[in-house]
Amino acid sequence: MFKRKSVLYTWCLSYGLLLLMMVVMCIMLGRNARNQLISEYKSITQTLQKQSNNAINDYFDELERCAYEISNDYLVNDFVSTPDPSGSKYYNLQPIQQSLSVYALQSGGEVSRYLYMDNIGRALSSDAIFRLHEFYASLGLEAAMSAGDFTTLLQDYHYNELYVFETGGKSEALMLTSVPLVGGTPKGTLVQVMNPETIAGMIQSNSAVEDSTTVLLDSDGSLLSATGDAAVAELLENADVSSAEDSEITLGGQLYWIQRERLPKAGWHLITVVPMSSIGAKSDWIIRRALPVMLAMVCMTAVLCLCFLYIQYKPLNRLRKELAGTAGHALSGNEYDQLLAAFTDAKSSRDQIQMLWENQRNELRQEFV
Repeated sequence: MFKRKSVLYTWCLSYGLLLLMMVVMCIMLGRNARNQLISEYKSITQTLQKQSNNAINDYFDELERCAYEISNDYLVNDFVSTPDPSGSKYYNLQPIQQSLSVYALQSGGEVSRYLYMDNIGRALSSDAIFRLHEFYASLGLEAAMSAGDFTTLLQDYHYNELYVFETGGKSEALMLTSVPLVGGTPKGTLVQVMNPETIAGMIQSNSAVEDSTTVLLDSDGSLLSATGDAAVAELLENADVSSAEDSEITLGGQLYWIQRERLPKAGWHLITVVPMSSIGAKSDWIIRRALPVMLAMVCMTAVLCLCFLYIQYKPLNRLRKELAGTAGHALSGNEYDQLLAAFTDAKSSRDQIQMLWENQRNELRQEFV
């Protein structure tokens, strides 16, 4: 059926290009849908990370609120402003401790609060009174800083300043606030020790997927809290990702998508990384769902093209054979060329017959005359 220079070659090529265009279109639509899903997935991750950011900032706001209330408590200001309190002044320690307990309960007991008063060299918590060296030891800062540096730190002026210390292989975050906040040299310092599990819970509650890893780094790049894969968290701590934001990076030979949020109050960095393989796996269902549909469409289109070729070519081929056989024209060129040659031969034969008839008519007229 297929011959050299047959129109079937042209038709099959045209329909083949049509099928190829359909396949390319289906692939492009599938990829666009996959990219759109990945974009939406990243957008959801960014939204959840912003929620974690807001939750941690609200946590800092709560710490600052408590610091403001404690620092402006009249008993606290009265006690720390007395150079050498004695007698009845010492009875105010218990109400001050009760105030620390009340403020701690208001924030859900998530923070350990200590009020250090320089005039008596004591630090108060809601349930204990510490000497300076006992207070220093209770915070576990022996490996982080010297006792002299700790004393200097307590006697400096602070306004809700955050400090991070490496103690016992983990980071401990403190918020220091001087008492009183205004006027004169501060006579006391409010120390609020943050609970890392609380911050980790805020991050965990807003995790995008089960295989994402979110870390909280301080301004120096030290790890404060982490959820997810511990190995990835360690890689993040050792990598320079403080400037990365909504980009792709390679960690440990694997490609990750990274999203960074900066906490404005503390200057800390909240970083979420998700393996690109995980994001791809969550969008592969588009290709798996679209592939059978695409194959069905291609097969149906191929069958329609074959039927159309058969319907078109069958009468063309029959007409070509009949005309070519009648005219005695040799098979050459495509079917349309052969039909054109056959019609040309037929027209030439008709012209010759007309000329013969004209000659015969002229001869008969002359004989008649």
